[in-house]
Amino acid sequence: HNIQITPAGGVRVLDFGVARASFDGRETHSTIGMLTGTPGYMAPEQITGGLIDARTDLYSLGVILFECLTGRPLWRAGSFTELFSKQLQHDAPSLGEQGVDAPRELIELVDKLLARDPASRPSSAEPVRQSLEILAFQGSADRRSPTAGAPSPATPQPVQADPMQPLKQVGLLMFGIFGFLALIAALALSLRGRDDEAPKAEQAASSSSEAPKASGERSFAASLTAPKLPKELAKALEVLATSDKRSERTDAAEKILAHDGPTPLHADLAARLELAKGCEAKKLRVAEFGLLGDPRGLPALERLAAVPRDACNGDDCYGCLRDELAAVMKSLAARG
Repeated sequence: HNIQITPAGGVRVLDFGVARASFDGRETHSTIGMLTGTPGYMAPEQITGGLIDARTDLYSLGVILFECLTGRPLWRAGSFTELFSKQLQHDAPSLGEQGVDAPRELIELVDKLLARDPASRPSSAEPVRQSLEILAFQGSADRRSPTAGAPSPATPQPVQADPMQPLKQVGLLMFGIFGFLALIAALALSLRGRDDEAPKAEQAASSSSEAPKASGERSFAASLTAPKLPKELAKALEVLATSDKRSERTDAAEKILAHDGPTPLHADLAARLELAKGCEAKKLRVAEFGLLGDPRGLPALERLAAVPRDACNGDDCYGCLRDELAAVMKSLAARG
């Protein structure tokens, strides 16, 4: 909603929201519990708490370009779980397979921007800007009026261009995108003096690396205060939060997923967290809880945090997600 097309066909950025500039090219870890963004536009590494840099933003630009050119979302999903699973397990649909009437160079550029692996994307925005500028001027040249020496149609009919049909206005779109990138660059220059504040904020957000002690019964009581929680779902959530028997928790999770009727998203995620196999799969569910921001997800996370660090023959079964789990729990507790 922050990027809109004007009646004249231009592109306007309405709100930079939580934009933050970085000028030294360093990479940084995203903090799962503090993720800020729109699901579907965030890069895979941003979802999983991996290293993020300029290539992360270029992925988001690729999503915007794809949607501008096709008129439909890049990913179609009914929930955060399905959306993130598609992003992390499948390559993005190729723009060239969408029936888009666009230059081959533009199609190839968008496909590169949407690569799952950051190493396969352009390393910075500069080559992307240059490519879009070239495409914009090529599109402008293609639409120029005939020269004086060239034959013209006998009775030309006026045609009203529709700026809301991107497939017919690729050159116009490129001009808008080029202006959008220039606006981003201007913002970065204006925020140069604030660059030193970012590392301090990131350090404060990730200062706690230890998960708090589990208190499923305590947090579960709060989760029941939300209205219209079906009785069978409430019971299943209680089992997930309090039962020491894995078989009981598995049955409860399956009942939640099989529930006939609307299921609150925090309940759906709690069930999928329980059924997820392995540390990386559970880490994805933890990330989804962080994005959802619902304190009612705390009991499921506290259950996970309570697993001993030596439960796997002396090793930590969930060592890959401990820090992210602590950050998400801290964030949700603050909202509760």
